[in-house]
Amino acid sequence: MKSVNILLNLLPTELKNMLENKDMENILTYFMSNEISDEKLVSYLSNLANQINTIEYHEMVASIYHFHFNYIDNAYDLAYYHYWQSLEISQFN
Repeated sequence: MKSVNILLNLLPTELKNMLENKDMENILTYFMSNEISDEKLVSYLSNLANQINTIEYHEMVASIYHFHFNYIDNAYDLAYYHYWQSLEISQFN
């Protein structure tokens, strides 16, 4: 089993469906409107972003750390990391 599939299987069905449908814009809304407090979910998404390594995934995870989980230790460092990864992928264009 691929690591991406393992990570996807750890996510709630609704969130997994959003990812499969590439509905990245609404994932932050999902976290905020459902008042998700399970930090493991964003950690799984962070690992998933590193595996898939696309601008959309890195920016989605960065926004979750930046706007929703900003109270956890190193949240801004993690957001910065993912924003930086998206810039590197885009070659700063």
